[in-house]
Formats: sequence, C-alpha cells, structure tokens
Amino acid sequence: MSIAPSATPAGVAPTWTTGSTEVFKTGTWRASLARHVHAPSPCHQACPVGGDIAEWIGHARAGDWRGAWEVLTRHNPFPAIA
Repeated sequence: MSIAPSATPAGVAPTWTTGSTEVFKTGTWRASLARHVHAPSPCHQACPVGGDIAEWIGHARAGDWRGAWEVLTRHNPFPAIA
C-alpha cells in the first residue's frame, strides 16, 4: 500500500480537521471540538464507584504504580475486577 505525498506546500503546516458537514451546510466539525475538550470523560461519568480514573492513569503513566494502586483502591472495593 502506498500513500500519495501531501499536496501541502513546503513550510506550511497542514491543518487538522475531523471532516466536513458540508452536506448539511453547517461547516466543519472543528467548531465542535473545543466544547468536548473540557467535558468529563465517559469512563469517569460511568464509573459506578466514582473513582478518579484520570488520576490513577496519570500515576500509572508516570510509573508510580503504588500511587496508582492507592488511588484505585480509595473508593473501589474490587480493584482487581474493575
């Protein structure tokens, strides 16, 4: 599989977009992105024990496994399951 080279001129950064809703005459999806950046993540809203998922993932990402475990077990009686 080969990918054609970009038509973007040298020195000009390409613009990222999520597609177009031109069929509906509403513009691009780019205008909707900012609204979702500050919304809580779906896993945080759906967590039945109210755990701070972003915090324990942050600890795990930093390699602080003990800190991640402490955050995970703070409200979760079954951390090995969920």
